[in-house]
Amino acid sequence: MIDNNIYPIQVDKRIFLDLLTKTGYLFLFCLALSIFLYLAVQNKDGILWLIVPGGIFLVLFIIVLIMIAWNYIYLKSYKYECRSDIIYLSGGIVSRFEKNLPYPRIQHVVLYETFWQRVMKISSISIETARESGAGIFIPDLLKRDAIKLKDYIISKSSKYKPVAGI
Repeated sequence: MIDNNIYPIQVDKRIFLDLLTKTGYLFLFCLALSIFLYLAVQNKDGILWLIVPGGIFLVLFIIVLIMIAWNYIYLKSYKYECRSDIIYLSGGIVSRFEKNLPYPRIQHVVLYETFWQRVMKISSISIETARESGAGIFIPDLLKRDAIKLKDYIISKSSKYKPVAGI
């Protein structure tokens, strides 16, 4: 049996990635805005073209930091556990959730990697059932080698419950 979170979720890498991408997008947006305002007020005196984007950047950067802090707290609350007969998942901050997924109900175990996850050498796992969307379990941001081990473990546990064709 795999103990609770033996393959830890890489919260620090996820937060770094979020901070890097969101700040980069914010910087590009404000740069484009400052260029636009510079061209719009080019013949007039003043530094409106610099103050407005700088103020917008500061306000939006504070909002991004709050969003990233919230995401950090949320990911720290996210726990999974592979028990002998089920996979247990819990988490949440304001509203909490708990999911129990019996091994016999598992249909697919999918390993996901976005471009940035591949750069950071992390992967996510989706454990899907035959039910409608949202019935499965999603485990985000594991180290790639740990995600592969966990995927293989879950497949081996769930395949014990699958009937052999022709019997």
